[in-house]
Amino acid sequence: MTNLLTLSEIKNEVRTVIRQNKERGFLPYSGCNRVCHALIDMLENSRLLEDRKLSFDIHLFIFVEILKLVSHADTSSGAATDAIHYCLSGVEELSRSATLENRSHMLGGIIKTSKNKACIEWAEHGYGLLSNAVYLVRDHKDAESVYSIFPMLGTMYGRREYPDRFVITQGIIERLNGVAAADQYVMEHLDVPEMRKIMVERAIGNQQYSLAEQLCVEALQEDKGNYHRPPVWAYHLERIYSELRITEKQVEMIRLILLRGDTSYFQKLKELCQLEGTWEETRGVLLHELLENLMPHDFAALLSQEGETAKLLEVVRAHPIYVEHYGKQLAQDYPEEAYSIYEEYIFSEAAAATDRRKYKGVCRLIKSYFRAGAKEQAKGIIRQLIENYPRRVAMVDELQALSNSLQK
Repeated sequence: MTNLLTLSEIKNEVRTVIRQNKERGFLPYSGCNRVCHALIDMLENSRLLEDRKLSFDIHLFIFVEILKLVSHADTSSGAATDAIHYCLSGVEELSRSATLENRSHMLGGIIKTSKNKACIEWAEHGYGLLSNAVYLVRDHKDAESVYSIFPMLGTMYGRREYPDRFVITQGIIERLNGVAAADQYVMEHLDVPEMRKIMVERAIGNQQYSLAEQLCVEALQEDKGNYHRPPVWAYHLERIYSELRITEKQVEMIRLILLRGDTSYFQKLKELCQLEGTWEETRGVLLHELLENLMPHDFAALLSQEGETAKLLEVVRAHPIYVEHYGKQLAQDYPEEAYSIYEEYIFSEAAAATDRRKYKGVCRLIKSYFRAGAKEQAKGIIRQLIENYPRRVAMVDELQALSNSLQK
């Protein structure tokens, strides 16, 4: 790749890589990975070029080629998404640092590429590309050329406008007309969450806490988002109350964030309550609320981290699948109870196992049981399972291999 110095050569190389990995016009899982890794390598090498316009054009070409592949490839590994993001990050870096003489070329490239059928079909990524035009717009004529792309990229489901449309417009207004004009535009479109977020962040940065709080509280009252995902407004309010040292309201926001699934805030709440001397009276009620509101795996991870083994034991009893991860910790304080859960779950999984992959899963459980301190019991289970299922040759094979390894 380092010897390819023209866009024509690079285009040929890209098409060759794609053609070599296709099977009957489709990119299978491994082929898609190989192609995407090769394209990312090309992008990395292009970033070393002194010719920034050539590097920019390489990014645009590869961006479109990846979008074309998405409908004809197994992209389940995420490699295609990584390649798209790598393209866009490169375009952003090159756009941000564009010299005066390169801006017209780069803006023209973005406008032309955004009109490509692939960008229109994948409008979210098309808008991702178009957003970089903000760094390149020089006058109102340039702005109109950007705005003209919006109708081509269309709307989201339910005929809702893509929020990127407003964010791009706000960025261009700020670039051409100044902050005050951009702020006025934002205030006129507060119904778009991304616009409201811009104003909130700007207000906090300017220490206009009353305005920021008002904007967040209004949005929070109307929030109907994912119950297991904290609303962004709660995070902003927590920051506002932290900076204003309004502890009571800060605690309220942290509780909301916690109950909506972000357990990383548990320690912050604990520390605040300890400073206020209220942790002991808060702890029990909070853990009960978290039990009612968190997903079981999140609650179990939190209890494990906090050393709440008694409550963790109850969660694992209700969801034995977690014993593999927390059995060793539980066995330190509640060996009999933990071992009982292990044995019941192992026998249940063994009875349901029907292929070698599942047999290996049973053996992994037994190994976890062994490492939790139940060495003789684990060996006994192996013998018992071999006796129970003598006709499951593959299972017996896996169990005997495990038995041999545990003897060492």
